[in-house]
This record gives sequence, structure tokens and C-alpha cells, in this order.
Amino acid sequence: MGCAFPSRWHGRWFQSGVIQPILIEGDRLSNKGRCLSSEGDKFLIVDEKGCYRCVVMHEKHKNVLQYKETFCHRRDALPHLCSLITGDALLYSMFRESADPVDCPLKGPFSFTYNRGHGDCKSPVSSIESCTEDSRLLLNYQACPDVYGSESTVEELECLATWKEGSLRFLVGKLHHNHATSNEDRYRCFVYEKTNDLLLNPRVTATGTVKEQIVPPGGVEYRVAQSGDATCNGLFSATEGSRTMALKRVSVRFNCQFPSWMTFSHTWHTLDFTSNYTFYQRNATLRITNQTGADIKVYCVNVKASSPSGNSVALVAHWQHHCRLSQLSTSTENLEELECLATWKEGSLRFLVGKLHHNHATSNEDRYRCFVYEKTNATGTVKEQIVPPGGVEYRVAQSGDATCNGLFSATEGSRTMALKRVSVRFNCQFPSWMTFSHTWHTLDFTSNYTFYQRNATLRITNQTGADIKVYCVNVKASSPSGNSVALVAHWQHHCVSRYVCVVLYRRDTYIAELQRGAPTSRPDDACSPHHFNAVTAPYVTLVASNPESKECPYSGKYEIQNRRRREVRSSEDHSVKREKAMLEHNRRVNGSRLFNFSVSNMSSAPMLRSRRESDSEVSCVVNSYNRLEVGCNSVKNMEFYSTCENREVMT
Repeated sequence: MGCAFPSRWHGRWFQSGVIQPILIEGDRLSNKGRCLSSEGDKFLIVDEKGCYRCVVMHEKHKNVLQYKETFCHRRDALPHLCSLITGDALLYSMFRESADPVDCPLKGPFSFTYNRGHGDCKSPVSSIESCTEDSRLLLNYQACPDVYGSESTVEELECLATWKEGSLRFLVGKLHHNHATSNEDRYRCFVYEKTNDLLLNPRVTATGTVKEQIVPPGGVEYRVAQSGDATCNGLFSATEGSRTMALKRVSVRFNCQFPSWMTFSHTWHTLDFTSNYTFYQRNATLRITNQTGADIKVYCVNVKASSPSGNSVALVAHWQHHCRLSQLSTSTENLEELECLATWKEGSLRFLVGKLHHNHATSNEDRYRCFVYEKTNATGTVKEQIVPPGGVEYRVAQSGDATCNGLFSATEGSRTMALKRVSVRFNCQFPSWMTFSHTWHTLDFTSNYTFYQRNATLRITNQTGADIKVYCVNVKASSPSGNSVALVAHWQHHCVSRYVCVVLYRRDTYIAELQRGAPTSRPDDACSPHHFNAVTAPYVTLVASNPESKECPYSGKYEIQNRRRREVRSSEDHSVKREKAMLEHNRRVNGSRLFNFSVSNMSSAPMLRSRRESDSEVSCVVNSYNRLEVGCNSVKNMEFYSTCENREVMT
């Protein structure tokens, strides 16, 4: 008698220790064989070598299957084979790959202490923040100087499954962090429980007095135990595990509401319908959603000012995008940015003076610090000293105040450091059809794009002086023609580094276009639909330095029809910006980039060249061309003729 696995189990599954994904489809369990018969949760499976075994499957959640199995036997009745499974047989867990996440059962923010087997890490305290998506939590671990094995790190937990088993509550999730290189590092199982440290609080209702369980101020609300590998084995309580945590609720106060003339409507949208603005929770919370799925939560913190009429208001808001907070959370409170000001050598000592920029600095007494540093005794020849892999390359000592007093060596100071070199690999190059020109610029000449270091590094500079360094990490995809390429790039702006998806398009020898996605902390996520949408991502058009002019296509004389005139009510610069925005929109909709590129130059040039003294003289400027001549006076020129009184000709 044949059998088939439930259709809801079909798909690809991950199991710790199994290299290839496990595929369930029809009667096939890819790494076990084919199902011959079944009774409830028991399945008789045979592989290609004639090995028969009983597999007992338990569906804990749509994203989690657990099973026990017998060893290999000759064919026998299913009940007899299954009776050979002992109570202490190993329990295997399978987690669905590409699973839809679920809402996390724990809602931040929390502060917590943790223990990895070497004592509780209590100071500084660690924290958990909620993310924009209810299926994610951000865990900020702090390092305790007196606890071995504690470290300062940030992990993002994506919740995939929850279930209850007896008195235990389970959670399975994926941990996204810098050290995760495979699913073996990402999948983890948790057991959590609400503590017994609860108080009964009487509350008067319309029907009488009821008693609510509340956590005493500063009390532990949850205890959590985490598995040490990608299984749920060894988790028998919320106080035993590879890592255990005690969570305390953090009180977050948002003390204001958005104005009533906005919240009277539950939902608002932008003019182009690309974003919705929705108010929640007594008018103190705003959620912004757009077509890319990148939700933003905005909480009203306090009102700073309001106009006498009440028609405008300035307020401080808590702006949350994914798992990143615009307000500095615990994860960034201990970050320090060092601005180097001076270096010198004094005898055998090398000195550095700098300013430390951080949240706790309130004056120059807190900012200025002196350092002594030295390169360690490396190994190798006199000509080339090298540091052994994993070895300390530098030792640094820091002063405790804004002086250089008390610094006599690199191993004595208020704070000492041992620095090891981290190997960073950028394994790709930008396409040759871009790097053949060392420098490119945007159409308005406001930004330059320059390639360096064997075509693996790009530097973007603009008029504000805000330089950006872009490193090619790996190529995700390339078109068959080679004229477009999608790659993961390491995007560095000031001291902030993120990974982004960058798509480059070759439009002509000297014309290229670029699209960039939303930044993320993980390179694997950069080109995912959640962070990059080719339809909505704006284009940046680039022109190579010293481009060669070409013969214009479609030579002849043309009359321009369907012109649209509009009143210019604001300044010339405002008109230029609005006209460019409209042309950019048309360019993307029509897909005719070469023609619209020419029109964009045409329509913006007179605004820049012809200065009008009054609005009445400007009314003829925008979209007022009535004739086009291509290749008449020169085969490389397109000439636009205007009906304005000054009779300007644009080429």
C-alpha cells in the first residue's frame, strides 16, 4: 500500500549535520528514501539499498518537523519496526528553508543579563529592541570585563516557529550576525518562560475587582535558554542551555500625540500612491509603508513647538527602520569615533593625540586623549616583517584624561588594547566597460565617480565633501550580453559601513546608469527583494570623462507638438528641480533613456543660462520649444528652437 507525505510538508528543509537540503515531495524523503506505508505519524521508508526503517514524524509547527527513526532493518510490518524505537532515541529537528517568519512571542524593549557557562554578564547590561517587523528582534550583547567568554556583539533574531510542549514554550529562529557563515551558525532553538516573580495587582472594573499578574519594578519577566547548535537537543528548561538569559522589561515613554488634524484620518498616502502613512495606538504611533516593503515606525516622543494657529507642529520622533534606530540604542552607546590630530616619536615611543567623539562626551576634557602605540615583534626577515596569522600586530595604551601624563609604554595606561589584523576580502571587480574611464560624473556635474585599486574600489565625491567608498564584494548576476551586472558592494560613508546591492547598466560607450538598494548589515541580504527593487530604485546617469561625440540619429527637421505650458510660481531653481523630477519620471516610464536624456539637457539648460528678473518673463521658458533640427548645421548637433522672444537656440 503506497503513501504520501502531507502536502503542507512539501519543500526544502534544513537539518543540522546534513550537507544538502532535505526535499520532501510526494512519497519522497530525499535523504531517506521512499514511503511505502503510513499509520498516523509513523512512516515505513525504504532507500535504494533496500534498507527499511520506521520514521516517526512530529509537526511542531508548519516550519518545524521533528522525528525519530530506527536503524536499518529488513522489511517488516510497520508497527513492529516502530516498536524498536527506544524512548531515548535521538530526536532530529528539521527547519523549513525560506520559511515565512512569525511574530516573535517576546516584544521588546528588554534589558537582560546572560550566561555562557562562565558566570552572569551583568554589567554593562545588554538589551533587546523590537524591529519594524514584528518577526524580528535585535539583541545587543555587551562584554563584561570580569566574565570570560562574554563579548560585545549584535545579533538579529528572525522568529520562524513557536509551540508549546508540556510546560515548555519553544521558539525557533535564525540569528543574523557577522560570524554566521552557514545555516549551522544561524538556526537556533530557544526555550522561554514567564517568571514566577509576579505580583497580584487588584484592578477595579465595571463588573467588580479583578487581580492582574504584574512584574514588580526591576523584576525579571522572562527566562530564556538557547541551544548551542542548530537543533533543539538538550533544552529541558529555560534555565539550562548553551546560553541563558534573564529579561527585564524596559519602560519606554512616548509622551505626545500627533496633531488631531492628521489623526482624524486613520490612513494617508503620498500623491503618487507609493507610500501609506497610518496612525495607531492612541495617535502616538505612525507606520509608513511603501512598495518595497520597507516599513518605518515613528513614535511621537515630545512636541518641541507649535504655531499660534496650530496648523504646524515640530516634534521629536523615535524613527525605527527595520532593526536600526535613528536614536542611539545600547548597541551604539559605547561606540567611539577617534579623530586623529597629531603623531610624533619620542625616543622609542610613538605618540598619537586625538579627539574621541561619543555620547558621554560633554566637554573637551572628555574628548581629548593621548595614546602610545607600538608595532609588536613580528617574525620574518629584516626586509619584510610579517605578523603570524591571528597574532597581535599593535599594542596601544590610552591616557585617562586630556593629558599625556603617565604614558610610559604601550602596555600601561588607563585603557590598553591589543590589535589583530582582520582579513577583509573583496573578491570582484567593477565591469571593464566602466573602469576603462578612470572618472565618471553625473549629468549635473555635482558628483564624481572614480575607480581605484585594480578596479575593485569606487570613490564617490560630491560638492558637499561627503565622500563615499564603495568596494566590490561579489557579483550576483550578469546579463548574457554583459551590458548589465548586479553586485554586492561594501558601502562606506564616514564611519558607517553597510552592504548594498548595486546594478550597473551600459547604455553606450560613454554613458552608464546605476541603481542602488537599501543598506543592510549582511551581504547575503543586499540583493534580496526586501532590500532591492529594480522597479522603484532611482537611476543615476553617469557620463565618462572626455566622452567622444557621435553622429545624431534621425537627421532632419521636426515640429514639436503637444507642448505643455505651465505657470512658474516659484523660483527658477525650484522650477528646475520640478522639471527634472518630471522628466526623470517620464524617462523611467517610457524607457527611452537616450531621447529623454537629450530632452533633460534641453529643458534645464535655458533655466541655467537665462536669468529672468520677474515671474512674468519666466512664463515662456518651460517646455516652450516648437522646432527641432537634427544634423543640419552639424551631424553631431541637435538644435531646439524656442518661441520665446529672445529666440534662443539650444544645442
